[in-house]
Amino acid sequence: MQPVCQTFECMSSYLDNKRDSDFKKETKRRKKALLESDIDFWAAKAKKACHDYIKLRDFDKPCISCGTTANVQYAAGHYRPSGVNAALRYDESNIHKQCNRYCNSGMSGNLTLYRIGLIQRVGIETVEWLESNHDVKRWTIDDLKAVIEHYQSKTKALRAEIQP
Repeated sequence: MQPVCQTFECMSSYLDNKRDSDFKKETKRRKKALLESDIDFWAAKAKKACHDYIKLRDFDKPCISCGTTANVQYAAGHYRPSGVNAALRYDESNIHKQCNRYCNSGMSGNLTLYRIGLIQRVGIETVEWLESNHDVKRWTIDDLKAVIEHYQSKTKALRAEIQP
């Protein structure tokens, strides 16, 4: 059984297509291998999984800072910034739905009002714990994969609960 006829054009076209296909497969394999060891790739995926869960968890709540329920874009805003508090980066008590244009971006978190809303939602003890010093956390790829799995399963369960 021949894959092509015996003409030069047919064989040339077949070999070109096979070479392109092999090149695409090899490129995909190399990209996957490269991403597997890229901590920034896994950190971005973990952040997305966590923030998707927070926005779904708080979908029926107002902005934690200003209390708006307007039809605006919302984000998962951190009380203690995740850039300098890596230990709290994926802590659910530190992340809540926040209007993106005004409070999260424009007001750099609108922290004074965020704190008031946070006390109402999680209590003063939790807020004081968030404000205390925390150990330095260095996230590994395995840690980030566990965060992704954790929040994807919580999001799936919450979706099932919301939409029976």
